[in-house]
Amino acid sequence: MGKVDIKELFYNMQQEMIFNLKTLDAVTHSGTKGEATEDSWLDFFKTYLPKRYKSDKAIVIDHEGNTSDQIDIVVYDRQYCPMVFEHNSAKYIPAESVYAVFEVKQVLNSSHLTYASNKAKSVRNLKRTSADIYHAGGVQKGNPPKSIIAGILTTRCDWKDGMNSTSLYSNLKKNEESVIEIGCSLDAGTFTFENSKFQSSTKDESLIYFFIQFHEMLRKKGTVTALDILAYASALDSI
Repeated sequence: MGKVDIKELFYNMQQEMIFNLKTLDAVTHSGTKGEATEDSWLDFFKTYLPKRYKSDKAIVIDHEGNTSDQIDIVVYDRQYCPMVFEHNSAKYIPAESVYAVFEVKQVLNSSHLTYASNKAKSVRNLKRTSADIYHAGGVQKGNPPKSIIAGILTTRCDWKDGMNSTSLYSNLKKNEESVIEIGCSLDAGTFTFENSKFQSSTKDESLIYFFIQFHEMLRKKGTVTALDILAYASALDSI
């Protein structure tokens, strides 16, 4: 029986992603570099996340027509989501279908953490429906929507102590609407902040740790709440 070094496989995956992102340092136009970095992170999500999850740059909406800010990466359910709207090249995803949202920046610092927190808040403040689920045994009452994961993805970190910085911890918003629960800085490491518990990785395992911890967060969420399509369809004259 053969054997494979799983640690080496993880390290190879990380090095490939870091190489792709590092080549963007040659791009001098900030807007172009930002878009290219977002695309690289999106490619990573689409490559390595289970296929039940979709990832796109999008605006999140609710059944009343309220919208979030534009989000760099939205991780959402497509299998049980009956609709994703597109209008004038913008993608609109129902809030009920969203598992996680991420902001992508070049550098992890206090201002970018605050920016990501505000983006997360714009999604979490949207109203989400919950439809009953019909099955052979009868009807199951719709479950309350679960909290939406929010994170930030960067290449570098401004704090000298990286993920161990007290400045990083002190800049994390502690309220439920704005909290950033996971952040990856490829050069410095990854942090998680769940249930008021702060943890971090070494800088050598930044992407590996991020991938494993985010996958675990998704696993704990289970499946998104069933969307009440009639609530959205009430905007139509015929409903």
